[in-house]
Order: sequence, then structure tokens, then C-alpha cells
Amino acid sequence: MKNFTNILFMFVLITAAKISQAQPCMPDTAFPGTQGILPAELEKTIVNEPYTAIIQYKAPADTNATVAGSMVKVTVDSLRITEVIGLPANFSYACHNANCMVLGGKVGCAKITGTATPAQVGTYPLKVVVKLRGRFPLFGIPIQIPESLQYDTNTRYAIVIGYNTGLKSLQVSSAMVVYPNPSNGHVQITLGSAIKEEGIIEVRDLSGRSVYRAKMEYYDTALNLSHLPKGLYLLEVNAKQGNYRSRLRLD
Repeated sequence: MKNFTNILFMFVLITAAKISQAQPCMPDTAFPGTQGILPAELEKTIVNEPYTAIIQYKAPADTNATVAGSMVKVTVDSLRITEVIGLPANFSYACHNANCMVLGGKVGCAKITGTATPAQVGTYPLKVVVKLRGRFPLFGIPIQIPESLQYDTNTRYAIVIGYNTGLKSLQVSSAMVVYPNPSNGHVQITLGSAIKEEGIIEVRDLSGRSVYRAKMEYYDTALNLSHLPKGLYLLEVNAKQGNYRSRLRLD
């Protein structure tokens, strides 16, 4: 009998582990407060890098709702994400369960995944459509509120797609010298003998947007970027011999 109990216990553990692995995300049972959605904003999406974001949401145990023109206190039976509008192409979402549903007072989660292309650089506002099912007392009788009659749309989030610019992890090319740096806008680029053929110079802001583009015909080139706003930029030179990067600050 003891061996059977041990086998049953191991079966339960293995089954639970498989279910956990099959879930796109795990609800955070330590979610603070009685309701809400976290995080406050989504991290930036980097071009050509796999992206993952986890959204945690908690359904209220009760809420106020307008029914037949009157405000009533509703006991929440369930809350469900029915749609995420505005996702870029090649991006999708999946929840901790198949219908993205949680009971009143409980926590659920959604996982957004995708890989952005250079053509998708920009900002994509999202609309998270949420529907709620509940009930309220009328003369002591619980009246059900169908899910289709009570819903909300969360517009807090946006997916921002850009390049890996202005980050500590940026690999700066030692072969390229940019001076003075910081600069008032008049910049000299020197590659020594690293480049022997024509290249392309591109300057990007922190969102990844190209703000300046020109040909580099010689290994030593002067730029006039005085028309750009002050701030931090990424300067790139793309040539047959390779790609070269450097940070540039305009003061």
C-alpha cells in the first residue's frame, strides 16, 4: 500500500509539472491590492530580438455597475480578456488558461510574444478588452449579469518597437572615433584604414528612428548635426568591411 501511495504521489507531481510547463505564464498569487493590472508599462521591443512580456491582472471581488439606469453593487463571478487590439503583425498573446478567465478576487496572466522587423519600428497602442460576469441582489434574489452586458477596455499599454540604442549593452566599435563627443553638432568621424569603400552613415534617436543619413566616401568625414535636438544618439556606419557604432551626445 505504501508503494502505491508513493507512485500516486509521484504521478501527481509529474502531472502538475507538465501542466505548469504547458501554461504560457503563471499567475502571481502575491499580486498587491484587491484588483488591477501590472506592470505599469511594457518594456521596449528591440528589432530582430524575440520579445516576451507578461501581464498580470486581478479581478475585483465586487464592483459597481449601471444596470437598467441604476448603479448597483455587483458581486463578480468572473473576468475575462476577450481581445487585445493593436498588436503588431507576428505578435500574439496567450493566457494562463484557454479562455483568459479568472474568478472574482483571483489573479490571471497573459503573455505577449513576437519578433519585430525593421519595417515595424514605431509605437503600437493596445486596447485590452475585458468582459465581466456577475450578479446583484434584487429584493433578496440574485440577478445574473450576462458577460456581454458588462465590459471594459484598458488602454494603458503600448508596444514600442525600436533599435538597441542608448543602452548599456550597446557594443561600441573601437575602430571608429567620433569627436568631439559630446558635441555642439559639428562632428568628425574617423575610421582610419578600416573602410576603403563607400559606406552609409546613419544617426538614430533613442526610439530607433533615423534622423540623419548620408554617404561616407572617405575614412574621415565631417558631419553637421546642429539641426538635431540635444540628447543621446546612436551613430552607425555600414560598409562592406563591417558595421561600426558609437554613442553620440549633442549638447
